Amino acid sequence: MAEKSVYNVRCALGGDIAFLCDIDTNVKSYDYPISGSMFASFMASKNQCVMIVTEYDKPVGYYIYRVLSDRLFLLRLLVFPGNEAGSYVIERLRAKLTSARPLLVTTVSELNLAQLQLLRQCGWRAEALLRGCYGERDGILLCYRRRAEELIGADPLYC
Repeated sequence: MAEKSVYNVRCALGGDIAFLCDIDTNVKSYDYPISGSMFASFMASKNQCVMIVTEYDKPVGYYIYRVLSDRLFLLRLLVFPGNEAGSYVIERLRAKLTSARPLLVTTVSELNLAQLQLLRQCGWRAEALLRGCYGERDGILLCYRRRAEELIGADPLYC
C-alpha cells in the first residue's frame, strides 16, 4: 500500500489572501511581495492558478502557474524554509504535463539559490541567462520537459 503524503494542494480562495500576503512578505524569497489585490487578480484569471500547499491541513506555502497552449509557466513557488513541500509541488506540476503540453518553464533570480537548487534536483535544466530580468540582477530560464516514455500510458492522447 502506498504511503499517504503529508502534503496536499488546494485552490486558493478569497479567505486565503491574508495568508498569501503574510508568507509572501515574511519569507522574502522574491524581490517584491505580491499585494492582496494582485493575488485576487491571479485568482480571477481563467488561465492562472493560485494553489495553497498544506502539511497536515496547515498552510505551508503556495504556488502560482499559468496554463499556456504548449506549456505550464511557474510564476512563483514559495514554501516556508526547512519545509520539503517544494518537491511535492514540482511532482504535482509534472503530473499535469501531457503530450500536447510537455513543458514546464520558469524564471528564477540568480540570487534565489534555494529555488535553483530545488528545481535542478527535480530535473529542471537551465536554458538561458536573462540579463537584467530582475532589474540589476540576471534571471535564469529553467525548463523541465517530460520525456516521451513518461507519457506512454499516462496520457490517452499520446500516439
